[in-house]
Amino acid sequence: MLSLEVRFNGELKATCRADGLDNVFAHVRAARKSKESGDYDIRIECSGSKAVDADTYEVIKWVSALIELGDEVSLRFVETP
Repeated sequence: MLSLEVRFNGELKATCRADGLDNVFAHVRAARKSKESGDYDIRIECSGSKAVDADTYEVIKWVSALIELGDEVSLRFVETP
């Protein structure tokens, strides 16, 4: 099964996988806290979806975490049983 490993600063935080997934993805974003501020909220998320039936998809979220400047985030696609 195709899986996506998410690591923060070298530590495995999640292996994102589920039977029947149509997709699995991760994204990192930085959003300004306010228009006047130079500060940002930096977040990583890992999600996926799969069809329940012809009209319905189930969304699965494994990771949603704030990260800080200087943190290292790594993603790796792997095959898991």
